[in-house]
Amino acid sequence: MKKILVLILFFVFLPYCAGAATLLLDTPKDEYYFGDSFTANLSIDIEDACINAIETKITFPKDILSIENFVVGDSLINVWVNLPSEEEIFDANDKGELYIAGGIPGGYCGKIPGDPGQSNLIGKILFRIPGFYVGDRKIENLDIKLVDSKVYINDGLGTEDKIHTNNLTLKLNKTANPEAGDYRRLIENDTKKPEPFVIELQKNENMYQGQYFAIFSTLDKQSGVDHYEILETKTLRTEKTLTEKLLDYFLKPKKAEWKIAKTPYLLEDQSLRSIIKVKAIDRAGNERSVEYIPEEPNNEKVLNFDYLIIGFAVLLLLLVAYIVFKIFRFVYRRFKKKKNSNEEKIN
Repeated sequence: MKKILVLILFFVFLPYCAGAATLLLDTPKDEYYFGDSFTANLSIDIEDACINAIETKITFPKDILSIENFVVGDSLINVWVNLPSEEEIFDANDKGELYIAGGIPGGYCGKIPGDPGQSNLIGKILFRIPGFYVGDRKIENLDIKLVDSKVYINDGLGTEDKIHTNNLTLKLNKTANPEAGDYRRLIENDTKKPEPFVIELQKNENMYQGQYFAIFSTLDKQSGVDHYEILETKTLRTEKTLTEKLLDYFLKPKKAEWKIAKTPYLLEDQSLRSIIKVKAIDRAGNERSVEYIPEEPNNEKVLNFDYLIIGFAVLLLLLVAYIVFKIFRFVYRRFKKKKNSNEEKIN
């Protein structure tokens, strides 16, 4: 299924040119310590052919390495078929492999000559080595490999290009790390908020039984987005119904609080009378907050039993009036009967 989605990404026809692309991994150093963390850059070099889709699987020794994050803020890929989520990274650490796939609409034809930046960067993999290792197997090296890699030429036909891969073999130093690792430094130096983003409100009969849900997503070019939080806070621009006022009076509704959320997010207030606020928080704690104010309330979902309540109140008043009348008449008759009896005794 993922491979089919990759093929959908071929948009613009370009002539086929023979060549071979190279997927490569590189790190700032070739030796790391127990307790260390480091960044492995995944990038691509191409020869003659422009490409528009890439997929690969990164394998690593799961008993000594774990992935903290996969950062794509500066990636040349702008349409992701499989951008690993937090759950997928968790599963990857359990399996020892991480799958990624994405495309470049219009194609990628190589680094611009003279460009000092990393314009061929696909993503940054943030690894961590545990502080100690328990096991019988002696580990001297950390082998990180690219397997089942594919690159597709931007020819509109889904032609697969030849590909080479450069894997990594890093030396593992058994002593404790005297300095902070790459990942820790990256976190400490990250003072920028995640990128600006917007909240979209959607409704689909095939999702959440046709109820409204919110979609939001952004990137963080430094440490990566850690999580999102959402808040639905009632506004005063729409008057509450009598039903809602009575429920608020008797049930004392809870104060709205921020909660961790994932996109898509099913709205609690389906009446669309709340301001929707979303915060994107990166791994360094920097946050960006945006809000969405629905244009019109969803009157179909407004809790409105006002006429029923008013009708019940009228019936209750009539019933009370009838009971009072019956009591008054009973007392009056007893009083009149007693009065007549006293008059007869006197006569």
